Amino acid sequence: MAFSPDGKTLASGSWGSQVRLWGLSGFSEIKNFMGLSGPQIAVSPSGKTVVIVDSWSHQLFVDGDGELLSSQDGASKGFCRGASRIQFSPDGRRLLLVGENRAIQFLDLEAKEKISYANIFVSVAAVTRFLDDESVLYRIPQGQRLVVWKPDSGKAEYLERQKEGEPYVQRVPICADVSRDGKLIAVGYWEGYVRVLDRDGKQVWKSPRVGMVRSVRLSKDGRYVLVASEDGFAHLWDRQTGVGKRVGSHFSGVNVAIFSPDESRIAAATKSGRTRVWDRNSGELRLDLTGHKVHVNDLAYTDSGRLVSAGNDGRVLWWWTDPEKLRRVVESLPVPELTAAERKLLPQLFPQRFHGSPSSQEAGLGR
Repeated sequence: MAFSPDGKTLASGSWGSQVRLWGLSGFSEIKNFMGLSGPQIAVSPSGKTVVIVDSWSHQLFVDGDGELLSSQDGASKGFCRGASRIQFSPDGRRLLLVGENRAIQFLDLEAKEKISYANIFVSVAAVTRFLDDESVLYRIPQGQRLVVWKPDSGKAEYLERQKEGEPYVQRVPICADVSRDGKLIAVGYWEGYVRVLDRDGKQVWKSPRVGMVRSVRLSKDGRYVLVASEDGFAHLWDRQTGVGKRVGSHFSGVNVAIFSPDESRIAAATKSGRTRVWDRNSGELRLDLTGHKVHVNDLAYTDSGRLVSAGNDGRVLWWWTDPEKLRRVVESLPVPELTAAERKLLPQLFPQRFHGSPSSQEAGLGR
């Protein structure tokens, strides 16, 4: 293997007599799990564990680098087929799942057993999420209203309590996120806007209208709101200044957009199967990842900074997202001396480095 002088291309040779070039602006996946049906993913609060659940209730527990730790058949544990939403509790002890019957279910992650609570059915799985270790937000099937439910006590109440004489505003919430401190709830609507509410249901901010909102994320401090929209863009707003900007052009509806762990980049996945990573400040395209054949269901970052994507093609992929990390891994590998045939290929691979004969220049290439 060898890097080009500008560091943008990696050449690899194989026993199959093939030389392949890899553009470092968009790497092939480094791990993949195939043959899954409609997989959903969730990353633990520590970032060290990824749980994959597919529509047959297969449950896979994987570390942040994509190594399988354990697996089990969820159906044998009493879980409904067709997981359409999974999420860790903030303390990392429970996993919330919404099955094809739209019932909320819970997995005790230490015992790997189902926790029995009252049957609660939801309208849209993407809205359902932990607000804190004791409370769950969901949308009821009737009236599209949001409810906060405490599974341990069984108590449930509307997030927005309508005052007597106040006109009812019909809205259709389809996704949600909660701030790190649990004090703010961002809700995305079918009508194409986002509202940020406090825990009493009071609106503290509302976005301009864009295309239908597919996902919403709050920054760590709750100041910035990131939206994936059907209009083919990710949108980023500063709630304090009201300034917003579109991030990238994706040529198809964006299913999900997330911040990188340091929030310097924005990853957005589309219906076309393409995932793109953009510089948050400059808007420059950093990575263009094309491993999925159909639309991507979800994205998440692990503690090692690797991006995990789940697609409707039945694949869950781990990606290199940092060229320098890939460079360090490649340069640490033992590489044998080039053969005579391989030396002849060097001028074709790196013509800018070979102005004379290959024999006079090959030493300067290094690896």
